[in-house]
Amino acid sequence: MSLLLRLSMCLLVGIPIASFAQESSPETGVTEPILHYFTPDSRRLELVMGKELKAQYSGRTIAGIYDVTRHSDQRYVETLHATGKIQYTEKVFQSAGKWFVRGDNLCFLYDEQPGREHCFYEFRYGDCVISYSDDSPVVGGKPLLTRDWSSVQKFVGKGFRWPDVPASEADEFSCFLSLV
Repeated sequence: MSLLLRLSMCLLVGIPIASFAQESSPETGVTEPILHYFTPDSRRLELVMGKELKAQYSGRTIAGIYDVTRHSDQRYVETLHATGKIQYTEKVFQSAGKWFVRGDNLCFLYDEQPGREHCFYEFRYGDCVISYSDDSPVVGGKPLLTRDWSSVQKFVGKGFRWPDVPASEADEFSCFLSLV
């Protein structure tokens, strides 16, 4: 079943699913990025602000999927220690650095990119969080361009690892929303 058809079916029953495993197009044989067609329902996005960001992320581990491949995969795991340090893994790429909150943005500084801050607006989306770059316009507490997301994340237990298989063979990564 195609990704678009599966997403449409989920929307019809009121349970949007944020992602599926990567798929190849039978016509081209080209593998599409994970979540290639995903556009969050803006009515369901809830901006996480300032102090709540620190409380929500401090000492937690997230598993996420980027909109595109960064270093070696779209899938990553990042631990945000209460001390402000981070550990980041993306398949074979690993990094360390620090995280902090500035205004309503969650920001990261990675050791291999000194001085280059990566800051994001974070939005609750069911049991997931969707990140938007801080240069994406937010109007009335909602992203202006809902398709312009940077990553979809879930909080996971310490030690979580994505399976060592191609993304096309990985289990689905879903964000379940309440029907209310």
